[in-house]
Amino acid sequence: MVLAIALGLTLARAVSLRLGVSKRQAVVAKELIETPSNKNLPVVRPMPLDQALIMTNIGEMYFGQPLQRQMMESHEKGYVLPAGISYSIFYGPRGLSPYSSGSVSVVVQQYPNTRWAEYLAEYPPNIYNSFDNPKHYAIVSRFQNNVWTNQPENRL
Repeated sequence: MVLAIALGLTLARAVSLRLGVSKRQAVVAKELIETPSNKNLPVVRPMPLDQALIMTNIGEMYFGQPLQRQMMESHEKGYVLPAGISYSIFYGPRGLSPYSSGSVSVVVQQYPNTRWAEYLAEYPPNIYNSFDNPKHYAIVSRFQNNVWTNQPENRL
């Protein structure tokens, strides 16, 4: 009886794992099919920092040093990424390190066209997406734009 129960639990777990792998493979296949082309993309021209970022204090949150970084085109390990520009800034309480709890990091990325921006909002690079948990990340509307966030809706 104990052996039958153990076998049943093992089979149930194996089926559950196989379904999870199958679901993940389907999402990866969909991601690959939807990847935009890198052919004939326009060169991304940097915008002024004050146009890309909000460089004013927001309530009790004080802004830090803004950064601008060139993102190079990539074809690493089959993952295609166009050239672009990344702008970032920290906001936090006065006198605290921008890396302390209570601080906020904002990253704005500029891509060569809308298709790439929408694709990378759906499939963010260098971020683990839990496709089994839709609450792992969300695209929300803020500042008249769709914004990717890993924060719960009530914290925005």
